[in-house]
Amino acid sequence: MFGYPTPSTAGLIMMAGGIPPLLAVYWLRNYRHQPAVLWFQRAMVCGMVWSVSVGLIALVETPQLRFVAANVVVLTIPTASICYFIFSYEFTFKTSPPRAVFGLFVPPTLLFVAGWFNPGTLVYTTADPHLINEILIPANEGSIQPLVTVGMGYTLVVMAAGMVFGELLRSTQPARKRQAAVILVSMVIVSALGAVKVLGVVPPYFDPTPIGWTLSGLLFAATITRHQFLQQSPAPWRQTVATIPEAVFVLDADSVVAEVNERATEILDISVGMTGEELQDRNPALSTVLDDTESATIELRAAGQTRVFDPHTSMLEYGRGATATVISLQEVTDRAAAEETLQTTKERYRRIFQQSSDYVTIVDESETIIDVTQGVERILGYDPEEMIGRKAFSYVHPEDKQQAVEAFAEVVANPDRQLDIEFRVQGADGEYRWLEGRGTNHLEDPLIGGMLANVRDISERKEAERALEETKERYSRMFELSTDYVTIVDESGTIIDITPGIEDVLTYEPEEMIGTDALDYIHPDDRAHVHEVFADALGNSAIGIDIEYRAETSDGNYRWMEARGHNHLDDPLLEGVVVNVRDISERKQREQELTRLTRQLRQKNQQLERLAGVVSHDLQTPLSTAEKLTGLLRADLGEADPAVEQSLADLEATHQRLQEFADQLPRLARESTDVEEPTTCDLQSVAESAWSFVETGSLDLQIASTSTVRADPSRLQRVFENLFQNTVTHGVEAVGGEQAHTATTVRVGSTDDGFYIEDDGPGIRPEQRSELFEYGMSTGSGSGFGLAIVRTIIEAHGWTVDVVDSDTGGARFEVETTE
Repeated sequence: MFGYPTPSTAGLIMMAGGIPPLLAVYWLRNYRHQPAVLWFQRAMVCGMVWSVSVGLIALVETPQLRFVAANVVVLTIPTASICYFIFSYEFTFKTSPPRAVFGLFVPPTLLFVAGWFNPGTLVYTTADPHLINEILIPANEGSIQPLVTVGMGYTLVVMAAGMVFGELLRSTQPARKRQAAVILVSMVIVSALGAVKVLGVVPPYFDPTPIGWTLSGLLFAATITRHQFLQQSPAPWRQTVATIPEAVFVLDADSVVAEVNERATEILDISVGMTGEELQDRNPALSTVLDDTESATIELRAAGQTRVFDPHTSMLEYGRGATATVISLQEVTDRAAAEETLQTTKERYRRIFQQSSDYVTIVDESETIIDVTQGVERILGYDPEEMIGRKAFSYVHPEDKQQAVEAFAEVVANPDRQLDIEFRVQGADGEYRWLEGRGTNHLEDPLIGGMLANVRDISERKEAERALEETKERYSRMFELSTDYVTIVDESGTIIDITPGIEDVLTYEPEEMIGTDALDYIHPDDRAHVHEVFADALGNSAIGIDIEYRAETSDGNYRWMEARGHNHLDDPLLEGVVVNVRDISERKQREQELTRLTRQLRQKNQQLERLAGVVSHDLQTPLSTAEKLTGLLRADLGEADPAVEQSLADLEATHQRLQEFADQLPRLARESTDVEEPTTCDLQSVAESAWSFVETGSLDLQIASTSTVRADPSRLQRVFENLFQNTVTHGVEAVGGEQAHTATTVRVGSTDDGFYIEDDGPGIRPEQRSELFEYGMSTGSGSGFGLAIVRTIIEAHGWTVDVVDSDTGGARFEVETTE
């Protein structure tokens, strides 16, 4: 904003500004041992470098030299603030700062290093800053310099001012207050000059901040050397006692209160001139102190709370043998609370160690147990006292002892290493248990003085691990001996793993297949279908693989395989499609043979039906002729002899039976053929459907139980229709309405071997049962073909049928299936 001073003038002023801090540092060379002086000197050095570097930037025009000076300024600005912060800390607290404070030097150091390389134009917002004539201080917009130089610098100055201001308010010494005030005024002046620079009031080649910084340094140096600026001023006894934190009072030879400080009046009911008796009456807690009774601590009620004090008594001699008693009360409320907390904590840890399922032991360098917690009794059954003083490795299993000793020695020799070992230890009952020990070297710790190890019982885990290894070996053996094999294929179709069963199936070594394309082993005619199924599984993990294909063996032949699998690409242990593969070549041969036999059987059945049709047709002519001749014969004889008439009737009945046989022959041929394609049939559904096709009248159908069978549904329904019709014919119509024998109910149910159909009618006589299912056999008015057809259909399914009495005396047909 201002065009003055000129760069040359500004440069000379800045260069001259480096002289005062140099003088201040030299002036204080003999006071470095005093609090805060060393850091004040360092702050002055930073101010000197800061001023000289800015002067160089103003005076020289060489880009490279300006760049170097700019980098130095970037480092010294925050460094000066840090040194001034530490100076203020030591002034306030009269002690060195915590080590963590020195971490403040990290950001400016990183900024300084980054300034030379300027990564991503973070420090200087232009590429190749060492080649441009532009003054790089202050930083352009977008640079990270202000975060450290301005942000960090002002933050530290504010914090330093806060500490000094607190000292100004807290101190009771006038000299100390004046010292704090001088520092605060200096901070304000320096901060104001810094603000002038930050706000751009002065040209970029001029910075008044280090000038104010260094000039104030001369004032500080003079004050330190001439007026003991940073030292406590001496004070009289009364002032000294008044400022100490303890409560102090003095009893003269007559036990009268002669002196008392302000702290004592805050916590006690006390005043100068009070007798010892009055003091004790008003402050009963002082009885033990005033009576010279030893007391560790006393409790006083002050400021609404109980506070704990540690009393100290001393004798004071003054003036011609006169004596007085000086009593001080140091508050130890926090210490007492801490001790109580410590005791509670100790008890808590004692109980934790006592109840813990683990135990902790300390073993010294000679391998001797010097301490062990109660948990050892729970794990090994030993009393802790019994183990202390014994060699730790005397309990270790002989096979594990060498390993344990070596691990212990390794950690003893290398304290940075950690003990981590598993070993067996003998318990009090003589049995060995697996333990896991983890520990660290604390031989140099005076409170421990040994190897501290946490020990845990891992016997159950070891047992589980052993069981797992047995299981793993079993599965490995199973895969090795299995007639099937398992393969894992990645999403590109590459085989990434395969079990040894591949050797028995396709005679390949597993290792030679891993890394190859799975489709290369598929028959050319099957590859497209296999690829399509595999792609579907890749696209949707819910879709499984279930496919049959031909695979090429190592000798060039093909075998039929059945593959079933799922997509496990998301499983980190598998990362592929897992496929179980089985050789089904023999099954395929059987299926092909069965297909061939079925085709042949179908042809034979067709031939049988055609033959039955021809026979039935050819029988019609001679039967017709025989019936005509019988009619002519009856006409010629007229009124014939009864014996002849009976013969003619028998002949006509025979013709009728032959005609029925000829009519039924094609149907019997069809029903006798084997069932080729059975389906699953529900007995209840089949029975109810058959019932609807038969005129059953008043009969009632009951389904006692149901099940499923594999059968031809239409032919199975005919079995039920014929048996229902058999009940109508023989259980209702044939008995002529006799209530005692008429069937009323048909019951259908399942058995362990098949199913049954029974009624409550008159039943079937035992002598009729052997020929009941023969063709043409009838027990009444029926044709005799119904039950023959039942047997034919049953046998065509590969089943058997038998007839017995029902529980009610009726007929019970039991069908035994092969399922």
